[in-house]
Amino acid sequence: MAEFRIRELRVRDISRIWEIAQISFADEISLFGLGPGQIWRKFSLYGILYAIQRISRKTRFKFFVAEAKGKVVAGTMIQWESDFAYIAAVMVHPEFRRQGIGRALVSEAVRVAFGYGAKKAVLHVREDNLPAKNLYLSLGFQAFETRVNLLREASPLPQEKPLPPRFQIVKTAPWEERAREALCVSRSPKTLEVYGFPNPPRGIARLFSSSRKVFVLLRDGKALGLMSLYPGKVLQLRAHLAQEGGSEAAAQAFLIRGLRAVPERKAVLRADLENVNLIESAKNLGFGKLAGSWEWCSGGRDGKLESSLFPDLGRATVFPLW
Repeated sequence: MAEFRIRELRVRDISRIWEIAQISFADEISLFGLGPGQIWRKFSLYGILYAIQRISRKTRFKFFVAEAKGKVVAGTMIQWESDFAYIAAVMVHPEFRRQGIGRALVSEAVRVAFGYGAKKAVLHVREDNLPAKNLYLSLGFQAFETRVNLLREASPLPQEKPLPPRFQIVKTAPWEERAREALCVSRSPKTLEVYGFPNPPRGIARLFSSSRKVFVLLRDGKALGLMSLYPGKVLQLRAHLAQEGGSEAAAQAFLIRGLRAVPERKAVLRADLENVNLIESAKNLGFGKLAGSWEWCSGGRDGKLESSLFPDLGRATVFPLW
């Protein structure tokens, strides 16, 4: 077993982290067409945010790496706002897997997140990644929802049909109350129990939310669904729709509105597996299931992590992914 240490990311680590990410997330990088230039821009943004949070003394994120034999072999990032914490992009180089590095890295991420006031740690894992799932379960995480990724190749859309009576689609912003209401009503009781009521992005976080488009589906003036669009080489749609009060026709019109915002482009839709109307509507529009859905896991039960690796770290909540 290799000796290693965990520390925060440095600028000189970026190239190595990109190498590990290309191996660990090959499918995702290929799907979304990510390249070195985009990665460097993201890490440049990381440097700016890091400087801002040092000045403001308000920590919003950290990136940790594991170093063995003088080189970086693993990494992960923590994001949190108020008492929400999310552990993202856990990656370990294949030559250093099954040596306790991933376990130590996730343990450190949770410890630091809780140390800065987080009340629950949340992460996601592909359903076919059994080693990672077993690791997270052994650390006290529990699955609470499954999200499916659906892919639609670039092709002409069907003619847009009128919305059913009493329905309406409006454009909004992530920080507006209407978006918050839509997210609350469209989540399952279990997911809402884990996430709690979402807090919209505030302050500087708004700067990094403004690039996405947000639509809300209304029925009789009341929020019923939320869809966020992330334009890029591949259009990403994240949609939530209430189980009651909607219809497949309304769901299909909702999706078409999002697809028409960035037409003639490959699109990936992420939706809760329980959202039958939304998924069936997506399939009717030419979406097909990607290999590898994601399970979202929360670290804790009855407010406390069960694993002995995280004793007395308090309660937990989650980073709300809009």
